Amino acid sequence: MTNHLIFSKINESTLLNWTDINQPPPYREIDCLRAIDQYRAEPEKLSDTAVSALHAMLVYHRLMRHHDVDHLSDKLLALAKEYDADFPMIDTLAQIKQFYRVFQDIKTLDVDGFSMRETDFDQLKLKKMTELKEEINRFFELTRHVSIYTSSKSHPLYHIFKELKEALVELESDLDDGIHLIENRRTGVQTSKINQSVRQIVQLIEDFNAAFPSIFNSEVKQSPLEKLESMVGLEHVKRYMRQYYHYLKYQQDRKSIGFQMIDEPGLHMIITGNPGTGKTTIARLLAEIYHELGLLETKKVIEVNRSHLVGSFVGQSEENTMAYIREAVGGVLFIDEAYSLHRQDQSGSDYGQAVIDTIVSAMTSGEYAGKFAVILAGYPEEMRQFLWANPALEAVFLNRTLFNYPTLKSVSC
Repeated sequence: MTNHLIFSKINESTLLNWTDINQPPPYREIDCLRAIDQYRAEPEKLSDTAVSALHAMLVYHRLMRHHDVDHLSDKLLALAKEYDADFPMIDTLAQIKQFYRVFQDIKTLDVDGFSMRETDFDQLKLKKMTELKEEINRFFELTRHVSIYTSSKSHPLYHIFKELKEALVELESDLDDGIHLIENRRTGVQTSKINQSVRQIVQLIEDFNAAFPSIFNSEVKQSPLEKLESMVGLEHVKRYMRQYYHYLKYQQDRKSIGFQMIDEPGLHMIITGNPGTGKTTIARLLAEIYHELGLLETKKVIEVNRSHLVGSFVGQSEENTMAYIREAVGGVLFIDEAYSLHRQDQSGSDYGQAVIDTIVSAMTSGEYAGKFAVILAGYPEEMRQFLWANPALEAVFLNRTLFNYPTLKSVSC
C-alpha cells in the first residue's frame, strides 16, 4: 500500500472530533498503526494533535482487550502527551484506566449476601459481624494505594467511590461497637442499622457499575432470568418464572399501546419451601424482574420476620409494620417465616394479627396499593394453614402461591 493510500483513509478533522469515550474511535486499530508508521516517514502529512489522537485511539482499542494493568497503554498515553498534551481524550482515557482498576477492586467486595437478624444468637451475630469486618479490611488493604488524579475528582465515579469508602468506614465503626457489646456480654447491637448500611453499600456498588462506561465492562450484565438459569436444578421454578416473566411483559406491552386492563397484574407472591431452598434468592430475582419491566421503581428488597414487626405493647406492631412498608415502597417487602405472625394459641398479648391487618390494609389502600410488592415465605404446610386462618390475606394472595418445594431432595429452590 502506498503512502498516499494510507493517508487517504485518515481525515484529520475526523480524528480531532473524537471526544466522547462512549463512542468508538472512527478508525480501526490497524489503520491507526499504519498511519503512525507512515507519519514517521512523512511527518508533514499530519499535525501533532492528529498524531496524539491516533495514539489515544490505540489506547482505546487496547483497553477493549486488556482490562487489567497494561503497561503498553501507559506508554502510548505518554507518547500522545508528547505530541499534544491538550488533546482531551488523553485525560479521559487516563481516568478510565484508573477507574477501571478501582472498578475491579470494588467488584471483589462481597457484602451482597450479608444479613443479620435480631433473633440471631449472639455468637452467630458475632461471627457474621467479624466476617464482614474482615471483608471490609481486605477491601481497604486492596485499595490502600489507590490515588485519584486531581483531574478525576470531578468525575461522577470519583464521588461514588468516595461515598462508598465513607459508608464502609461508618459500617466498620458500627461493627466494632456491636462486636464490643457481645464480647462484653451486653445487648444493644444495632442490627437494623447494620443491615441498612449494607444495603446502602450494595446500592453504591451498583451505582458505580452503572456509571462506568459499559463499553469497557467485559462482564455482561445478567438479566434476572439468566441468573435463575445459572442456578442448579429448579427446573419447575425456571419454567414457571419464564412463563410469568413473559406474561408480565405481554401485559406491559399491551398497556403501552393503549389497551386498558380491568385488573393490573398482581405482584404479591407466596413462596413456600424448606430452609435453604432459595426462597430469598427467588424473592430478589422477582424484585429485579418487576423493576426491569417497570412495574416497580426499584429492585430493593426489605427483608423482615416476626421479630422486626411484632411489638410488645398496643400500637407498636402497627407502627413497626408501617415503618417497614414505607421503607419498601418502590420495591419488595419480603417476610420470611410469615406463618409465625399467626399462632393458633395466641393470647390477647400477642400482636401478630395486628401486623397481618396492617399489611392487608396497606396492600389494598389507595396510598400504597401498587407501589410495593409483598412476598411471603415459609414452610409449605404452615403457610397453607396461615392463609386459611386469615381470609383477608388469602383473598389478596388468591392464586399467588406459585412455588411449592416439597422436599430439599426434589427439584426445589
